[in-house]
Amino acid sequence: MSSNYLQDCTLDEMSIDQLPVFMRQHDLQRQYAAQDLVYKFDVLSDKWQLNLKEATDLSFLRELKMPIQTYLALRIALAMRAESQKPKTVYNSVRMIQHIGDGWQDELSFQKAYHLLSANNKNKAKSFFGSVAEDQVSEAEILKSQFEPIINFLNAQSYIQYNSLKGIFDPEKGVYTDEEENEIQEKLRIRIGQLLQSLNKDVAPQPYKLNELGDVIGLTLLKTIHRRPIQLSWIKWVDLLPVGVSFKDHRYAKQSPAPDKEIDFTDIERLHLRTFRAKSGYGFRESAEVRSHRLEPELSKLLAIYKYFYKSCLANHLNQQGVVLGSDEEEDLISRCPLLPEVNLFRQKYENKKNLFATLGYQSNAMHRDHKVITFRLKKESKNLQLTSSRIQQFNISNNRSRHSVITRAVEQGYSPEQVAAITGVTTDAIAAYMNLDMTGRNEINEAMARVKIFAQYGKLGIDELTKLDGFIVKNEFDEVQGMIKRTDNCHTCLSKLCKPLGCYGCVNFRPYLEADHQENLRRIEDKITFNDGADQQVLKKLYNSRIYVRAVITLIHERKVSERGLPHAD
Repeated sequence: MSSNYLQDCTLDEMSIDQLPVFMRQHDLQRQYAAQDLVYKFDVLSDKWQLNLKEATDLSFLRELKMPIQTYLALRIALAMRAESQKPKTVYNSVRMIQHIGDGWQDELSFQKAYHLLSANNKNKAKSFFGSVAEDQVSEAEILKSQFEPIINFLNAQSYIQYNSLKGIFDPEKGVYTDEEENEIQEKLRIRIGQLLQSLNKDVAPQPYKLNELGDVIGLTLLKTIHRRPIQLSWIKWVDLLPVGVSFKDHRYAKQSPAPDKEIDFTDIERLHLRTFRAKSGYGFRESAEVRSHRLEPELSKLLAIYKYFYKSCLANHLNQQGVVLGSDEEEDLISRCPLLPEVNLFRQKYENKKNLFATLGYQSNAMHRDHKVITFRLKKESKNLQLTSSRIQQFNISNNRSRHSVITRAVEQGYSPEQVAAITGVTTDAIAAYMNLDMTGRNEINEAMARVKIFAQYGKLGIDELTKLDGFIVKNEFDEVQGMIKRTDNCHTCLSKLCKPLGCYGCVNFRPYLEADHQENLRRIEDKITFNDGADQQVLKKLYNSRIYVRAVITLIHERKVSERGLPHAD
C-alpha cells in the first residue's frame, strides 16, 4: 500500500469509474465485512448489505460535487466504520454526509454547510470524524491527513450533549423542557379557542363536538391537577364547586365522600375540584383525596363554558323525548353526570324522569367513560395538537411526563418533600429520587434546544416582504420592524405579560427579522430582570425564557452570516 495514495497526482485526473483500476494499482482493499461477518460488501459499490433487512444506498455520492480524493476517502472511512459499528450507526453517518451535500468541495464549503445542519446532524458529524481521528490502525492515518481540516474545525465547535437527556431528562419519557411546556400551553390555548369559536351559544352542540371540547379539557386537567386518567374518569359535575363552598355541606356534593382539607378562600372567582383515590383497594368514588384542587380562573371559566354547552346538549336531547326538567331538577341531574361522559348519555332513550334519574346516581358509574377509553381519546387529541420540540419530532401530553415535570419543578423551586408529594398525591418516598437532582443540566438543555428551535423558525424575510404583510408585522415603540407574526388571531389569548417584541421570542407564531436590533431587545430584557431582582422565580420565568430565545436569535443570525462568508464559527 502506498504511503499516501490520496496524494497521487494521477488521481486528480480520474473519474469515479476509473477508481477500480486505481485501487488495484495501489493494492487497496475493496472487500469489507460488516459487523455481522456474514455480510460482505465492495467499498466502491453503491449498495452495501450490512444486515438481513436492508441495504445502505450510497448512490447519491456520485451526484455530489467533491474532489475524487474526498469521494474515495469518505467511502473508505464509512467502510471502516461498518466493520465495527451497527448498520444503523453507519446509516446515520451516510445520512449526515448526504445532508452536507456539496459542502465537501473544500474546507470553507464544509464549514458553510455545517452551520446549516440540524443539531442532530452536527453531532453525527462530530461522532463520525471523531471515530476517524481516534482510529489507531495504520490504514486510518491517511484518512486523518485527508480530513485534518475538518477534524480540527469540528473539535472547536460546541454540541448539545444528548446523553444528559437520559433518565429524568429522556426526550420521550422524562420531564418536559421549558420549550415543550410552552409548546403545550400554546397549542392547547389555540385549540380551545378554535373549538369555542365553532360553538354557538344559541344552538345546542352535537355530542361529538361537545366531546371534542371535553377531550381538550381532559388534557388540560391532566396538566394542571396531575392525576391519572382513571381519576379523571370518576369526576362528576358535583365535584366542581366554587371556592368557599364546602363538599361537606353542599346538598348534592355531600352524597359522596368529602376531602379533609378544602380551599375556603380566594380573592378571584374560581372553582375547586374533588378527586378520589383510584389505586388498588379503593372502589369507584369510595375515598376522596385529602385535599381539593384549586383551579385557576382561566380553567374555571372554561369549565363554566363547557358546562353551559353540556347542559344545552343534554336538555336538547331530553326535550326531543318530551322530558322537561325544572331548574332544581336540572341542577340535580347535572350534578349526577360525569364530567367526561360516554356519548350514549346524549343518545339513550329515557322516556320519563323516573328512568332518567334512576339511570344516573351520585355514586353510580353509569355513563362514565372507561379510563382506557379516556386514555385513548386524550392521546389522540394530544397527537392532533401536533406538539413538536427541538429535541423530538413529535411528543404527547402524558400523565407520567406531566407528573415528572411538576415534581422536578417543585424540587427546583425549593419545596419540601412533603409539599412536593402533596402536589401529585404521592408519598414522600415516591419523590425521594427527585430531591437530589442537579437542575443546572436542565437549564443547559433548554438553552441548547432554544438555538435549534429558533433556527427552524427563522425566515430570511426582507423588509419589503415584511411590509407587504400588513397587520402581521411586529414593531417596537420606535416603529422599527422586529419580525413577523404568522397569525394575529393566536395572539388574542396570549398570557405573556411582556410587550411586543420582548414577549414574542420563543413563540412558534413569531419570526424575527434579520436586521432588527436584537441586542437592544436583549439589553431591555436584562434591565427588566435586574429591576425585578428578588422577585419570585415564577414571576421572572417569562423574562428568563425570552432571554434564552433572544440570545439564540442573536447567535444563529451571527452563525448564518458567518456561513454566508464561509468562515469558521466563533462565538
